[in-house]
Amino acid sequence: MPLILTQNSTIRLDIDKVQGSTRRGSLHWEIPLRAFVLGFLGAWPWVSHAWSRLPTPFSFFHISQQQQFLRPTRKVMAEELEKLYARLSLAPSETNPIRTDSILHVDANLHLGLVGKLLAPRIIQADQITTLFKRLWNLKGPFSCKTIQDNIFFFSFDSVLDKKRVLAGAPWLFDKYLLVLHEALADVNPADIRFTHCDFWIQLHHLPLGLMNTSFAETAGNTIGHFLETDTDTSGSVIGRFLRIKVSIDITKPLIRIIHADVHGQKRAIFLKYERLPDFCFHCGIIGHILKDRDTRILNLARILVHLNMEFGSSF
Repeated sequence: MPLILTQNSTIRLDIDKVQGSTRRGSLHWEIPLRAFVLGFLGAWPWVSHAWSRLPTPFSFFHISQQQQFLRPTRKVMAEELEKLYARLSLAPSETNPIRTDSILHVDANLHLGLVGKLLAPRIIQADQITTLFKRLWNLKGPFSCKTIQDNIFFFSFDSVLDKKRVLAGAPWLFDKYLLVLHEALADVNPADIRFTHCDFWIQLHHLPLGLMNTSFAETAGNTIGHFLETDTDTSGSVIGRFLRIKVSIDITKPLIRIIHADVHGQKRAIFLKYERLPDFCFHCGIIGHILKDRDTRILNLARILVHLNMEFGSSF
């Protein structure tokens, strides 16, 4: 800041130079500050997710994983209704149940129907589901899709054969999001159905030839989840580049990436490859919410701040 000393010993500022210097100096702070603010706001969902997984004493900062990466479901609303119901004072006419033994039955629509839940973070309409799966399923007869709740649909098929074909072709994906199918039950509200299991074809790699048989396929399948079937050739043999099995897995648990077999006292690693695997969390390995490295800079910042471990996938 230049100072000019006059003959009368008065000090005045060179306003033009001061203002120019001030503007130049502010630029040194303004640009990095904007970048920091924008980066912090962009990284906040991942930072808050990782922070919520820290143990106590940080638990009072907890932000639930479901609130961050899934659209809120009806579960919270149902719990609130139960609390309100417990506090209600009911009249006798409100407590007498309606007898349904003679009217509760499974009609043709339920017998040929399935209930499906799409594990997507945004609301999908029934007509969008119909447009895509009409092309993918390629059924002999028509089918209908109706919305029961947000991302929960009722599918009605024209024949049992079409229904079985859809179940046998699982898993089905909509924009890389998993559609979990369940039998339609006459005495269960669709909101109470637990969409926890889905069938997947899994390839078992790096197997000794002696383990490429149906017995080991069943044992391995039950280790991963619930064994359903083994893929064989026309002669009934399972020997090939890998062993292919169909397993019903619990999608509420982390994906199993590797299993081990004891071969003559040696521990052999067997690697799993899932066919048509939907989007899943790279941090915890659970299907149903997503944390991926789509923005490397944001996830780098999150990792630095909270030591985020992308255990189930990363390009770092």
